[in-house]
Amino acid sequence: MSDSLVLVLDAGGSSLRATLVDRQGLCVARAAVATPHIEDVPLIGRRWDPAVLWDAACRAVREVLPAAAGGAEDVSAVATTGQRLACAFLDAAGETLYVGPNVDARGVMNAWVVDEAAGAALYDRTGRGLALLFAPARLLWFRDEQPELFARVKAIVGLGDWLGQRLSGEAAVAVTSAVELLAHDVYQDRPLDEMWQRLGADPRLLPPVRPAGSVLGTVHVAAAASTGLRPGTPVAVTVPDSMAALLGSGAWRVGSTLILAGSTMPVLASADRPRADPTRRTWTGRHPIAGLGVNESNAGTTGFGWAWTVERLVGDAAGLCGDAAYARAEELAGRAPPGSRGVVSFAGGASVMHATQPSSFLPRVHAILWPSPVISSEVGAAEVLRSTLEAIAYSARVNLEQAEAARGGEPGPVVLTGGMARGALFRRILADVLGRELTVVTSDATAVGAAMCGAVAAGDHGSLEAAAGAMEAAGETLRPDATDAAAYAAGYHDWRMHYDKLHSL
Repeated sequence: MSDSLVLVLDAGGSSLRATLVDRQGLCVARAAVATPHIEDVPLIGRRWDPAVLWDAACRAVREVLPAAAGGAEDVSAVATTGQRLACAFLDAAGETLYVGPNVDARGVMNAWVVDEAAGAALYDRTGRGLALLFAPARLLWFRDEQPELFARVKAIVGLGDWLGQRLSGEAAVAVTSAVELLAHDVYQDRPLDEMWQRLGADPRLLPPVRPAGSVLGTVHVAAAASTGLRPGTPVAVTVPDSMAALLGSGAWRVGSTLILAGSTMPVLASADRPRADPTRRTWTGRHPIAGLGVNESNAGTTGFGWAWTVERLVGDAAGLCGDAAYARAEELAGRAPPGSRGVVSFAGGASVMHATQPSSFLPRVHAILWPSPVISSEVGAAEVLRSTLEAIAYSARVNLEQAEAARGGEPGPVVLTGGMARGALFRRILADVLGRELTVVTSDATAVGAAMCGAVAAGDHGSLEAAAGAMEAAGETLRPDATDAAAYAAGYHDWRMHYDKLHSL
């Protein structure tokens, strides 16, 4: 081969992306194909058409491969990742019966059954609460509503693992994926066979757990014909998207914490082992690197909230779309001073995670509080926009503090990545709100982290830790401005006070 590239397939909520990543962890080329959901259960149930999703993967691969000088010959391995909680059901022949995104809530009425099957200790075993979005609750929906399909289910895999299975014909998951399927005891590091048996499901539905970076299989002839990949190319066991971002951003080291500011905002604190949260507010997970743990909080649908604010309040009014609308929104928000002249926003989807309690109405509504024009006539669009970014930063801070408290020890390095990290104003606001040094990674950390798994499978690195050390993305360091940080300390106090009052409604 003239070069060694890892091809990463990443199935997100609205598109499927193919990215070529080189040995240094640099993204060489990217292609994306839209993947709309089908609402098959009114209001709550969403799924993909498996044929359409697989076709999107094939199209994305064929579009990106010409960017490699030697085409498919330059691809040393394939890594497949995707959004967490999303999953697929397969039949005995490996054909796809169902594949659904992380927002598929068809299992809402069966969540209590899953909790009961876990001996009312779901959170204590899995590090997860509120089972409605997870694979077991969805499986029970099919048992009740589509029993013929339920009877044919012989394997359950995560979304990224499904892509790997389509390429290689083999099904296996990393332990991080098994945790997201509610199939693994996060503390005892063993399958939850007894819980699945109590649900009336065969534990053999759950595929074998293999180390991230091991070889799942190789691209088979039919998949090669569909994608343009070379038959026999290794396919790696790969971690889900947020755990891949933890690797690719450099926040994988124990004591570091990642703020992943995408459509939602997970906050992941790397720990020396899976550590239980005595407050039961955060999730506990297995780290991509064996033996380590992750304590996770989540600031909610902040990326969606900011996108709505930009597209509806700025884009529609100014006749702008895409990057131009975001640039205009940041330019306007930048005209307002820190603290937004007393405007307090809850319009960015920002929230404070509580893993074992249903969310209040607050994350699902938009609310903005501002001084009366009689008192402050200067308040306008700039302040409303900036206050929304500030609210997202405030929610990042409280969730960061929750995750770090659950991990224990002294606060360590903080890394920001994801789509919102590309906004210069937001990252400046966040550094000042945190009052801490912030490393900003604007490259695709998820693709880079997944590529690390592929590089291990290709034999380029002897371990996932070695790959992470060699390929992690470089970041920009931001230090807080002392004056603005002081202003935000007061603003944060006010935001928390109002949040707690609204949350109690």
